[in-house]
Amino acid sequence: MIQATFSYQDDLITSIEVVGHAESGPYGYDIVCSAVTALVFATINSMEALLAYKPIIDQADPEEGGYFYATLEQEALDDEQVQLLFNHLKQGLESIEEQYGEFIQVNNRA
Repeated sequence: MIQATFSYQDDLITSIEVVGHAESGPYGYDIVCSAVTALVFATINSMEALLAYKPIIDQADPEEGGYFYATLEQEALDDEQVQLLFNHLKQGLESIEEQYGEFIQVNNRA
């Protein structure tokens, strides 16, 4: 199961951590994994390409997968557009969770 955890400080999302594997299908055909990966990377790439903020990223070896963490410097976290993108990501992941709850869980951490 994928665990996607959003961390908060003073009502601002400060990071996203994604851990685990969906295992909803064979490698290369796992639609839950593909959807989560696409949303996460599109969001993080947008922060850099559209807003010029460089995310701080930690991730597992691409061949192993199963772990991704991203945050930004405090100045970027205070930006309303960054928060909009984080909330967009959260909404997207929660939509996946509604349909495929046995493969993904979205959590909040203070």
